[in-house]
Amino acid sequence: MGEYTMFRFFIKMNKNKEFSRLLFLTGLIHHIDFLVERLKEKNCDVSPAKIRRWRRDIDHPNSSPIPQIVFDKFWEILQELKDSDPSFCKVMPKQAIK
Repeated sequence: MGEYTMFRFFIKMNKNKEFSRLLFLTGLIHHIDFLVERLKEKNCDVSPAKIRRWRRDIDHPNSSPIPQIVFDKFWEILQELKDSDPSFCKVMPKQAIK
């Protein structure tokens, strides 16, 4: 992917897309109840149904934009998970990528 194409890709990303991709990349997509519980501990109004709507592209009729506060708290949770378990979302060594 060329530098310009990569730049265009990231400009087109929105919080819903970022949220959705991070759920898959981290494996949290398989632990939605855990995520709901953690977000509720951080005083976020969240449910599995809301997470489904936030995962959808904003052009989808059943989507809704993820609130900034929830998005920020989600990032906090990711950092807390990484701090408590260094192997969480471990970056692959350069040699492993072929």
